[in-house]
Amino acid sequence: MEVTRHHVDVSLDRGIASVTVEEIFHNPHGRDLEGTYYFPVPRAAQIEDFRAVLGGKELAGEILPAAEARRIYEDLVRQVVDPAILEYYQRDLFRARIFPIPKHGDVSLTIRYRHRVPANGGLLRFRYPLDTGRFAAGPYRDVQINVDLVTDGILHAVGSPSHPLTEVERSARHAKLRYSASKLDARHDFILDVIEGNGDLAGGVRAFRESQEDGWFILRLVPGLLDNTELPPSTLVLVVDVSGSMAGEKLVQAKEALRSACARLRPLDRLQILGFSSRVHSFAEVPVFATRENLAGARTFIDSLIARGGTNIDEALAAGLAAARAEDRKSTVLLITDGAPTVGVTDAGEITARAKAGNGGDHRIHVLGVGAQVNTRLLDRLARENRGSRTYLQGSELEVTLGALLDRVLFPSLSDLKLTVDGVTVDRLEPPAPWDLFHGDDLVIAGRYRGDGRVQVRVEGLRGG
Repeated sequence: MEVTRHHVDVSLDRGIASVTVEEIFHNPHGRDLEGTYYFPVPRAAQIEDFRAVLGGKELAGEILPAAEARRIYEDLVRQVVDPAILEYYQRDLFRARIFPIPKHGDVSLTIRYRHRVPANGGLLRFRYPLDTGRFAAGPYRDVQINVDLVTDGILHAVGSPSHPLTEVERSARHAKLRYSASKLDARHDFILDVIEGNGDLAGGVRAFRESQEDGWFILRLVPGLLDNTELPPSTLVLVVDVSGSMAGEKLVQAKEALRSACARLRPLDRLQILGFSSRVHSFAEVPVFATRENLAGARTFIDSLIARGGTNIDEALAAGLAAARAEDRKSTVLLITDGAPTVGVTDAGEITARAKAGNGGDHRIHVLGVGAQVNTRLLDRLARENRGSRTYLQGSELEVTLGALLDRVLFPSLSDLKLTVDGVTVDRLEPPAPWDLFHGDDLVIAGRYRGDGRVQVRVEGLRGG
């Protein structure tokens, strides 16, 4: 059968999920069909309503006992020769017989169910069985998933690792999100992760072990929001590529992005701007306070930037780190480039080694790669080995992307994080310590553990010094 409409409304209210599924199945064949509708529902879910409409008549369905559900799953495996059906073994099963399904006709189905979604610490994961699409004739068409979320605690983070979501509405304890696609190869479940907690920090731990070998764990941490008055002074060193490849619209966007970055700084923050091509040109001898007069001078410097020459990333990073080292505080170095190094030192390994040595471990290097020709291997290593992040952009939203990046990384919520685990032995942490936690971002730490029993996880870090 073809699925020509698949709409899901999810109300997730303080750990209770109410799900409404509306589907339209199309019979593409030249004869009437008799069908059986199966829907794998979460264990102990309560079916509140089912409605199938055929020719103006409504048909009934039934929730099957666990033993009967398992027998049917096994029978389905034999019929369609697809062992993937056994993945639903731990779910209950809803069944409805549909007859007749008219040739070249449609059948409309609606099912509503409710179930509890357990939380692990402050981490809650909701799963919807969208992978049933693998048993349909072709991709799902007209797919939409709407989520209305309410939390008891402060909502720190919400998102889907499986499907890109659009944020429709967001407040401290409420969010509305949407996923939509005109055509979807529905082979993966829809997953929604929610992290809630107090105003300062939230997080949760998930542990996995399938045998007597070492287990794996994942720790997710999300910071709360701070008012600007609570944020410590910051030093921002902007290192922007103005080589010949940046000529035209990219340079126009880069200049707008730099102006936007300057506008985010407070008078107690400090600023340095370095434009680089074959050589490096600086706005000031050393970072200056972001006063009104200095910001006016920075805008004049930005207006004067011209795209020409090669790309000397090594010299630009050396100058940026020298500016950072001249400060009496930890600094944020942001590298913006659209290409690979062509002048001076061009070997990626040597550039990253020189940057790490010039850093001293106290400053963060974040990278923003623009376009399709960037050396991602180089930029990834620069960010990873200097406790930064990397963002890649191939569209025309450079100003918006840089603004969001600066909002996230300019003022760490917690820096120099330390992790202490009592009760088991942990190792092979990825990414390796030390860590920083930035506003609007979450930190995911994975690792191995040995042992079992009750475990206490303690996270410590510096906030505002």
